[in-house]
Amino acid sequence: MPSPANPPSGCVFHPRCPRMQTDPCTIEMPPLRVVGGAGDDHMVACHFPTLYAPAGEAPASV
Repeated sequence: MPSPANPPSGCVFHPRCPRMQTDPCTIEMPPLRVVGGAGDDHMVACHFPTLYAPAGEAPASV
């Protein structure tokens, strides 16, 4: 796990994220965005929030 005092470049979760892609995850921090249906206030900071969902969850809609 990366040190909070010395985070990796790009998305700070990319070293341990199953959605991680080489670009842009290792280069730029993803924007914070709302996912889900109308009235949903769930927010994510991921370049690929709809790539796939963990077992038992539906993929997020952006």
